[in-house]
Amino acid sequence: MVEQLDGLVFPQLHLDRGIDNKGIFIAGNYGTRGVPIARWSMIFEGLGLQAALIRDENTRRTGLNQLQARVQADLETVTTLLATAEGSLTIWGASLYTDSIQFVARAGQVETHTELAGVRLGRSDVVPYLRAAKQFLEALARYNTPGKLQNLTLTEVQISEGLAAYKKSQRIDELVKLIHQFQPLTAYLEAAASDLSDDDLWMPGAAQARQGLLDELRTFAQNAAPFPTPAFRQRLERLKRDYVERYTDLHHAYVLSQSTDAERKRMLDSKQFKQARQLVRIDLFSGSSELGGWSQVLTAIPVCPNYHPGLIGNTPTCPTCRFRAATAGTQPAQATLPTGFVESVNQALRWLRGVTIHAAEIVTALKSPTIPCTVDDLERRFTAYVQALLAQGNDRSSTRLMIE
Repeated sequence: MVEQLDGLVFPQLHLDRGIDNKGIFIAGNYGTRGVPIARWSMIFEGLGLQAALIRDENTRRTGLNQLQARVQADLETVTTLLATAEGSLTIWGASLYTDSIQFVARAGQVETHTELAGVRLGRSDVVPYLRAAKQFLEALARYNTPGKLQNLTLTEVQISEGLAAYKKSQRIDELVKLIHQFQPLTAYLEAAASDLSDDDLWMPGAAQARQGLLDELRTFAQNAAPFPTPAFRQRLERLKRDYVERYTDLHHAYVLSQSTDAERKRMLDSKQFKQARQLVRIDLFSGSSELGGWSQVLTAIPVCPNYHPGLIGNTPTCPTCRFRAATAGTQPAQATLPTGFVESVNQALRWLRGVTIHAAEIVTALKSPTIPCTVDDLERRFTAYVQALLAQGNDRSSTRLMIE
């Protein structure tokens, strides 16, 4: 009977021999269980390893070593990804997560809130998959010897779910790498936006590119389509070039070069500018600082003698003068005199006559003929000096005296 069972049944059980040398019936290969090849093949193929290594007993140890090397490396990666994803995935000053809106309130009223994204991505689209992938890899890490391979407890359903989470973790890993890849360029553009005013003509294009990148990254995290890396890099590089050109134009408008600074110095030393400054001392303008403010604007224009576009290749702000258009105020080229200033001066100068007298002349007149003198003598001498000025054709009401 044993001989018949050994010949008919045991070959179907893939046992070497159903009886020992004494003809005693045994129920297995000396008490050992077989390795669940089908499930291990499923795991190997899902992890990108050669399933043939686990099927062949001669290469099984090699396959196991490759499995553990892959599991340990991926487990470290997934653990790092999980810590990152549980915090925030941030690029260009914004989080990729859209499941939390931050409100800014003032006096009990909501003033602003974070943007409402076009493409949605929540933490629930990322974190649970990473946790599941981590648990799956940790389970596989326990099978680190050939003898443990036969003890696999994971069912085919659990393996399928674990591999799906593992594939998702690889997608998230690619997402994080894309963020790191674009980080230097987007950090530059973010800082560039802070250097310009909110209504600058460069800003709308930057806002569109920023939203487009955020939406594309959020979409990438949720599907299997490749990310259009070259197209976005070209778009952002073009935006950076546009910024350099825009910043250079503003720098030339607000900041003097070496040659234009020399022109300013010649203007400040000119007779016309000195005469204009003297007008401030006339009664018509003595109560106003407009003319003085205008001259201060001219003298306060900064100088950057060595600027060229290459200086802002790595940082959006000129390292020499630190010029920022957002805080520059009125463009010097657009600065004008106070409203009605020219008309007021012309009208005033038709009736007023400025006479410059020197302090030394006054002192000489007051000391003549002798000093010391009485108070009455000093008053008479000053009156005589003023009368002498009026006698030279100067009208008492229209003459304005200036002392140098």
